[in-house]
Amino acid sequence: MTPAATSPVTHTGDSTSRDELISRLSAKTHAAFERFEADRNAARLGPVLLAILEDCVPHTPARPLAEFPGNARLIADLGFDSLSLSEAVLHAEDLFVIRLSNTEITAARTLDDLRDLIARKVAGPAPG
Repeated sequence: MTPAATSPVTHTGDSTSRDELISRLSAKTHAAFERFEADRNAARLGPVLLAILEDCVPHTPARPLAEFPGNARLIADLGFDSLSLSEAVLHAEDLFVIRLSNTEITAARTLDDLRDLIARKVAGPAPG
């Protein structure tokens, strides 16, 4: 899978940061994101979230993240550390226009945990 972005983006929570993230998505990921944006269907998040994670993982895994099972642990199995996981969360918050609490982030230990957390957040009321 192609990374979501090619260089770091500072988390600002504003539309400029979000627009920059969107513009730097690969064509395939951008198309997936556009489908999500059309109906905010959380089931469409998978490819976009994986692209964000692949962009932020500090060491390239032996295989694409999409090939890992949902119970793969973000830190122990995929090699994330607190900084890289924070960066991925900030990108997801900006891109999906959501906010995650520290408690929620800390509780997300696997790919499925993070995917489910973000899906719950985007399933809420659409941003105004």
